[in-house]
Order: sequence, then structure tokens, then C-alpha cells
Amino acid sequence: MESSDRLTGTPSKRAFAQLIMKGLKSAGDRRTVKFCDEPYSLTFEDESSGCVNLENMYAEHCHMDGKERPNHIKRVLLALIQAEFKLPEEFEDAKPDLRPKIWTRATFAQMKLDAQIHGQKSLDLPLIPIGDHLLLGLVFDLPTSMRSVSTENLVTWNVTIYEAMEAAKQNLLESGFSLASLGDRVYASVNGDHYDCCRLLATDMIRNLSLTGDPIAMVPNRDTLFIAGSDDPEGLEMMADLTEKSLEEPRPMMSTALRLDGDEWVDWLPPANHPAHRRFKLMKLYCMLGLYDAQKEQLERLHKQNHVDIFVASLTAVKNDRGEVWSYCVWSESVDSWLPESDFVFFFRPEQEMHLQVAWTDVVRIVGHLMEQIEDLYPPRFQVRDFPSHEQLTMLTQHSLP
Repeated sequence: MESSDRLTGTPSKRAFAQLIMKGLKSAGDRRTVKFCDEPYSLTFEDESSGCVNLENMYAEHCHMDGKERPNHIKRVLLALIQAEFKLPEEFEDAKPDLRPKIWTRATFAQMKLDAQIHGQKSLDLPLIPIGDHLLLGLVFDLPTSMRSVSTENLVTWNVTIYEAMEAAKQNLLESGFSLASLGDRVYASVNGDHYDCCRLLATDMIRNLSLTGDPIAMVPNRDTLFIAGSDDPEGLEMMADLTEKSLEEPRPMMSTALRLDGDEWVDWLPPANHPAHRRFKLMKLYCMLGLYDAQKEQLERLHKQNHVDIFVASLTAVKNDRGEVWSYCVWSESVDSWLPESDFVFFFRPEQEMHLQVAWTDVVRIVGHLMEQIEDLYPPRFQVRDFPSHEQLTMLTQHSLP
């Protein structure tokens, strides 16, 4: 077994996984368990076949004081053992223990690509979109863990995802909704039951908060929900500060903002003339850079494995002398590429000194017919096989920035 860090006592990733595997065996778990470095996970290779991602568990373990770590290992083991718990056969029996759970869309997108890379079947969970970057699912609430509710479970219960979700929301609201006011500008959910971010669903209560403008929410991790007003620059700056700190904690989610529009949450970025625009755009951009980098690595592995010759373009960020940050990707001539969605596109011709820099919206308007969005891929990418014609390049030049 790999040794721990001598100063902090923190185990390496492999040592942590071996602790879990040894603990499962000692507890009498008869499943066959295999450790995987990439993705960092445990795979159960018998009738209960499945994969458990260890990233969040390991991050939580490292984040704890050394004295708390033995108990954390026990909680992890109990959660993994309880994962084998079979859900009730009847919906009425399961109903009282249902809860909503918010996931990042990237979590499932990355798991799907990993499944394709390793020739495995991806999870089949019923999910409802919340904006562009979050998904709402269902879990069965166990004493020390959550068990995801699958599409198969809903079929067995003879209910739709929406019927089951209404029951889950009601259970969550009945369990309480405690908010703390921070400087009379930002509200934070402080229930401490691992469902704080899911209080986002309590739209009636959130709509009645004392806010300046529309409710704006951020869920930087599973245990955190912040709410401020769209017309309160100071409150938004405070929320941004709190969000950045919360992203450093275990189980990070997104640094993008949502606005309550009626009963629905929609993605929100302050208008260009808003005092908080630059800050919120920067947080979103850094988040998307990480998602596109992870996706690029997975796609390149999958293409290499399948002998596919496609260039997966990077999303790149730059800052000008005014402190403004924006993103771009490169569209090269004679290269079959998958482009990420970006603020600008650089058109590059190797034989010529041509470097057109055109806003994404203008590119879509002028040569959008050359861009084919890749089906069922998140974050989105667009395949480009052909380079714009001379006439199209002339039009693009008219919109090129210096």
C-alpha cells in the first residue's frame, strides 16, 4: 500500500482506494471490487455490477482533520454497503423517503464518455434540466447515504418522473428551509442535511425574499445555496466572493448563476453594462474552461481508441489591457475539427498570414451552415469540415476585430 503524506497524514489516491476495498472485505461484502486509476473509481464486477467514483469521497477525506478521518472511512463504507439496498416495490412505500438531488450536467456527460471509452453501459437515470448546466434527479434517502432512483424503478412503481419529483420536493420542504441573511444582501441555505442546494426548488419561498430585483441563485457545491438580487451589485459581489470560496470545498458544482423566471430557473449573466458583468462572466468562463479541458481529454482518448482522425479544438481565454477576459477557438483550413462554443473564432490559414478574429454570433450568422452541432455532447461542440469560401471570408473580414 502506498504511504500517506508524512506531514499531513493524508493518504494517496491509491492508498485511500485500498483502505475502502480492505474495509469492504472486512465488513463481509462479497462483491468483487476492482480499482481504476482513470477514472478514479471502484468497479464492482459481479451481479451488482456498477462503478463508484471516488473523487468526491477522497476530496472530503483530505479536507478533514486527521482525527475525523477514521470515522469518515466508516461512513464511506456504510454508504457503499447501503448502496446494495433494494428500493421498495411499491411507490407508496418508497414515497416518504424520496428526495430531489441536483447534479451537474458535466457529471453525466463525463460518465457517459468514460463508459464509451471502457465499453461499459452508461447509467439510466431520469433527469430534468435546470438551466443549461444542472440536472434534477431523484434519490432514496438512507440514514447515511443516498440511493439514486433509476428509470427502471419508476417503471416498477408505475409513476412518471414528474409525479415522483413532486413527492420528493414536498418531502424536502417539510424537512425545513432555514436561511441565514448575510449583510441583508445575500441569503444562504443553512440546513446542513446535504440537500441545501436542492432548496433551489422552493421557488415560492425564494420569490418572497426581500431582494432588489429578480432572485439570482448560485450552487457552488452540494451543501451550499446562495441567493441575491439581480439589481443589487454589492450583494452580487458578496455572493461571488462566497461562491469562489465554496468551490474550494468538497463536491464542487458550478460557478454559473441562475435567475428565477416565473417558476423556472434560467441561466443568467448580468448585462454588459451591469457592474457585476465582468465578475460573473469570469466565473462562468473559468468553469467552462475546466469542462472543455476535461471533455477534450476524453474525446481524444475515445478518437484514438476508435482510430478517428478529428482535431478536438481547445477553448482558450485571454485578457486584454483593460482587464476584460474572453474566450476563443481556432478554425483552421483543411482540418476536420470539433470546435467549442466561444466568444470569438480565429480563422487560420497556414499558407497565409491570415488571422481573422470574429465574434461567435457573427460566425454563426455568416457560416453557421458549415457548423454541425455534435449530437448529445455537453458542453456543446460543432464539427467543421470545410473552410469558408473567399466570399464568406470577405464578409467575415468586415466583422473582424483588430
